[in-house]
Amino acid sequence: MAATPDSTLLFLTIDRKAIETSNIKDMEDTIKYFIKNGVKNYKNKLVIQVDGYDDDPREIFEIPAVKAYYTKVFAKFPHLLYFLSPYQNSDAWVLCCLCDSYQITNKAGAQDMNLKMKFDDSLINYLIDRTVFFMRNIGETARTILAMRVRYAGMML
Repeated sequence: MAATPDSTLLFLTIDRKAIETSNIKDMEDTIKYFIKNGVKNYKNKLVIQVDGYDDDPREIFEIPAVKAYYTKVFAKFPHLLYFLSPYQNSDAWVLCCLCDSYQITNKAGAQDMNLKMKFDDSLINYLIDRTVFFMRNIGETARTILAMRVRYAGMML
């Protein structure tokens, strides 16, 4: 796990071997580290990068092994949304791995892109509910919980 110089974001790189063997040990170690070192310090700080698929023409969320990896991660850590950063839409890229369908739109002349995902409603409701439960258990405010709900609801529209 590498931090930016100002420690604003933490980058976790998952290599192809871990993806293809569904080895989530690095993710487990990261979450344990967050919990041990002040869990609130890591809200919206995690950027997960997948390495080893540079030659694959598909988007990362179109690769079955990557989708299976994230399915396993969210099964173990359904509150992972709490830690994911919106930096360069990295949280949306991760969530796309849990979707059956998605739409990518670019505005003319803009470098930013917009990902719209189609989830099984029960899955997204479960993930948000587990994240809210986690946030309440660590003492997050109602305003912070609402902001998280709004952020993820906006991706689903």
